[in-house]
Amino acid sequence: MSNKLELTWVGKNEKINPEPRILLEDIEKSYGDPQTENMLIHGDNLLALKALESKYSNKIKCIYIDPPYNANATNVPFDDNIEHSFYLSLMKCRLEILVKLLKEDGVLCIQCDYNEMAYLKVLCDEIFGRNNYVTMVTVKTSSESGVKVNANKPAKVSEYILIYAKNKDKMVYKPIRIVTGYDKNYSQYIINPEDNYNEWQYANIKDILAQQLNKAKKDLKDEELRTFQIDNRDRVFSVRDISDSLKKYIKDNGIDKNIAYEYTTSTGKKTLLYKNGEIVFVKNKVYEIDGKLELTKIASDIWLDIPWDGIANEGGVTLKNSKKPEKLIQRIFEGFTDEEDLVLDSFLGSGTTCAVAMKMNRKCIGIELRRTMLFYE
Repeated sequence: MSNKLELTWVGKNEKINPEPRILLEDIEKSYGDPQTENMLIHGDNLLALKALESKYSNKIKCIYIDPPYNANATNVPFDDNIEHSFYLSLMKCRLEILVKLLKEDGVLCIQCDYNEMAYLKVLCDEIFGRNNYVTMVTVKTSSESGVKVNANKPAKVSEYILIYAKNKDKMVYKPIRIVTGYDKNYSQYIINPEDNYNEWQYANIKDILAQQLNKAKKDLKDEELRTFQIDNRDRVFSVRDISDSLKKYIKDNGIDKNIAYEYTTSTGKKTLLYKNGEIVFVKNKVYEIDGKLELTKIASDIWLDIPWDGIANEGGVTLKNSKKPEKLIQRIFEGFTDEEDLVLDSFLGSGTTCAVAMKMNRKCIGIELRRTMLFYE
């Protein structure tokens, strides 16, 4: 008996031999600069992937796929109700080619919902290696309203993106910052920042802003406070909690906690202490996003901020179901790719992935799926 932990199903080990094909360019449908190397392939994606294998193995930096969820959905332009074991066989033979196409530092991102997520996770563990699992991002895709709340279960408002690396030791992720609103934690303001820190005087930002705008503090708007924090990012701060041992050091050394004090850690880092905490300036949260200074935070593995309402006509391509926002694909590419990298979507649908890739100066290959995922023997 094998000690291998794996997902099994009827037909898993049946050999699939897609017939070799050659990609032929349709000159009448070609458009733009032929030197870009961008490709849109029309046809069954298994045959197309097999055709790409010889030339593009170890060449693709990021693969994003949005395969059918097998959710028995209606009004979608593809088969979405396939027998479970058959669905897994369809995905397995495609994933086995996709992993070959990835560069050593490349990543695969699979968007799915609860119907097949757990099975795809185990299947990818087997194909990519469990050690190359990166994370699962949860994306909020709709609001808690309408008929969803009438179902005999909690409202479905989320989907998932499974992320796997070809070789996680070589993968590079660039942390993504997302825009936030006014942060009430950064409420302290240095009145005289030009003086030495031990002579600083402090005020609450609401007191300063209310005086500047000639308003009552209760009438201040969050947007006004957010703008004030950005404009005064070098003098607005919060007091972050410190360790009990450092608090004891302050007390034992008779340090006046109402005056800023410079402390050097054991690693040589200099930090300013005040009110039994560490001074942290809001400038550390201010980044330029789309050409504008914004308050930001590091994106986690839960994405709640990407708008899904009104995307049916995004990019001039009308599709009311199963379309993904450009912002979603943009975030993935920002985290895992650089300009001129090659990306692939073998379940292209409305073409969002390629549209975003070209806007971000990435090279792209898209495979336009027909109405079914054919299974070649």
